Amino acid sequence: MEIGAFVAFYFFAMSPSFAVDNMVKFQIVEMPLESQAQNEERSVPVIQAVKTDAAITIDGRMDEEAWQKAPVISGFRQVEPEQGEPARFQTEVRVLFDNQYIYIGARMYDEPGNRPRVTGLNRDFGYFQNDLFGVVFDTYNNERDAISFQVTPYGNQRDLQVFDDAIFNRDFEVVWHVETEILEDGWTVEMAIPWSSLRYSETGDTWGVNFIRRHRRSNEESAWAPWPRAYTAYRMSYAGKLTGIEVPPPSMNLRVQPYVLLQSDRTYNENNFSPEPKIGGEIKWAPSRNSVLDVTFNTDFAQAEADQQVVNLSRFPVVFPERRQFFLENANLFDLGRVNWLKPFFSRRIGLTPGGEQVPIDAGFRFTEQNTERSIGALVMRQRGFDEFSPAWFGVARYIENIGNNKRVGFMATARHDEAGDGFSSQNNVTGNIDTFMRFPSNITFAANLGGSYDELENSWGHAGDFWISYLDNFIYIGLLQAVVSSNYLPRTGFVSRRDIIMTSPAVTFNWRPEWRPSSVRAFSPSILTYFYHKYSDLSFEQGFVAVRPLVVDFNSGAQFQYSWMIEWQNLQNAFSPAGISVAAGNYQYQQHEITFNTDTSARAYFTAQAIHGGFYDGQYTMLRLGTGFRPIPNIAIYSNYTRNQFRDLGVESADRNLDLITTSFRIALNPRLQFAGSLQHNTEQKLNLVNMRFSWEFSPLSYFYLVFNDVHPFGDDLDLRPPGQQQAIFKVTYLQQL
Repeated sequence: MEIGAFVAFYFFAMSPSFAVDNMVKFQIVEMPLESQAQNEERSVPVIQAVKTDAAITIDGRMDEEAWQKAPVISGFRQVEPEQGEPARFQTEVRVLFDNQYIYIGARMYDEPGNRPRVTGLNRDFGYFQNDLFGVVFDTYNNERDAISFQVTPYGNQRDLQVFDDAIFNRDFEVVWHVETEILEDGWTVEMAIPWSSLRYSETGDTWGVNFIRRHRRSNEESAWAPWPRAYTAYRMSYAGKLTGIEVPPPSMNLRVQPYVLLQSDRTYNENNFSPEPKIGGEIKWAPSRNSVLDVTFNTDFAQAEADQQVVNLSRFPVVFPERRQFFLENANLFDLGRVNWLKPFFSRRIGLTPGGEQVPIDAGFRFTEQNTERSIGALVMRQRGFDEFSPAWFGVARYIENIGNNKRVGFMATARHDEAGDGFSSQNNVTGNIDTFMRFPSNITFAANLGGSYDELENSWGHAGDFWISYLDNFIYIGLLQAVVSSNYLPRTGFVSRRDIIMTSPAVTFNWRPEWRPSSVRAFSPSILTYFYHKYSDLSFEQGFVAVRPLVVDFNSGAQFQYSWMIEWQNLQNAFSPAGISVAAGNYQYQQHEITFNTDTSARAYFTAQAIHGGFYDGQYTMLRLGTGFRPIPNIAIYSNYTRNQFRDLGVESADRNLDLITTSFRIALNPRLQFAGSLQHNTEQKLNLVNMRFSWEFSPLSYFYLVFNDVHPFGDDLDLRPPGQQQAIFKVTYLQQL
């Protein structure tokens, strides 16, 4: 049945009575457990860990005799598309351990002759676009902390931390070893995860554990201990149990990672291209099994990928994600609040100017300790003086107390001290926050955060907070997010884009799977998303946004089609200039229509399209974004995106303007550890061409050789009034030694 033939019936039938049965079918195994998530007894799968004294060679083959003595874990069941049904393709898993490693071996069966789908050989690959196998550990057995290790059939790795199935640290990286082998009827994997790369309770011999598989050709997700499809693999209240673990006695557990760097910077007005040598590094020490101390000195992030350019049409700054490795481990511990533009701590405040230019970091440390009862974190760093910025100290302290399962209360304090110097006076800024997170039962979540700030320069106190409550099951998500920020709230170690504001954001999304849907359709996902902003000082209305998405079709292949109708209200107190066009203060109301579509993004070639048309303040706005990707083999990937923003009759001068953003990126990989990647960006709003080229060789786990070239090339008729272009060449070697 074509989409057009059932659209009318689709709206008529949108009711809970048409919902697919939401009952979860669990594998019946040994150990009953009272599920805090559901307040009902369920059966939990259990596997006994097996210790081995035999040497295990990590080659992806599992041909050692020890593997044959380990119990076989099988009977995977689907999470998607047919929840609770047996997986279409069989998966077998074995678990071993010795005094150095915990070993995971797996055999993934497939139809003979079908090659697995892998979109590239980069580390931290996309979860939904690839065939993969993964293990998820709850090493504290508290049903809230998760660490996952995942691999594709071609051997590229993905590791991440997840907290409460709500806070994701996807850039987390530790040392672990893996090899794979592709067979005629599937593939195999061997993992060796060092005990020193894990943090765990000193007393428990039982961990939460789950094993997951994505078979991308059928877009099937299956697991040993399946969870309701409304959640993710990291909802550890649905995991199985790994028993009989004998954790080794503590060792020195010291990791040293020095670096040597040669960097040369020049402007287009200079011919001097002399390199400046630099030496620094990091030391990681785990004094106990559940604590770690990180020390960094003369810190450098030259190898970090460049920020992607955006066209910002709002009145407020854009939040760019953290990409620097030192700040990524345990970042979820310091991530407080549910609003991305309201953060009491934001690590990009350290070592970067507001414009994204690097500021030298002299040294710093971070200490974290986690167990089943509480989590503790502290961070201190010193930033060197740079141009008009004086030297500064940054400090963060975090404490979380766990209250039973899936409930916690926490405190956090931040401080910044800017030193006095030539033309600078000493300044201090502090913030304090209290927060809580609760789940009762698993489908109802409540989170809240309340904080205050004091700034010596402004001599003012401010306060801010947010709360989120939601209901989520297999058919519906209902949520309410609210934030309050006073006019003088100023966290200089954090990020806040709007002050004197109350934001209210209710939302609802359906996951509707009627029996009459075509075989190519997995689900319909209509939704309503709203944002309303009022001034905190006088409750006057400032901005409103409503997006109604009545037709969202998710196809079994991974393709998606979406139509949205959007209406926006703006009460501008002051004029501002989107795209460089002056818009006068006043009240505005306008509507827009949006259509988005993407084909299967796991295919060798895919296409995406997005179109928006309608009003924009007192003018008209049209946006067209086209994207494509081509991956003839996993070793080669090319991506390109073109965005045209078109304005007509906008502003006090009824101006017309076109803005273009073109981004092309590529990745060529001999294997997952030897890669050459680059991106070229053309931005007509900023009138910049940007080039980033990066060669990387991981010659040992998390030890790298880098060659990086960056070029910022301005263009346009006003070059004499703008900073000159810049070029940068970097040679860097980092070496990790585990002691």
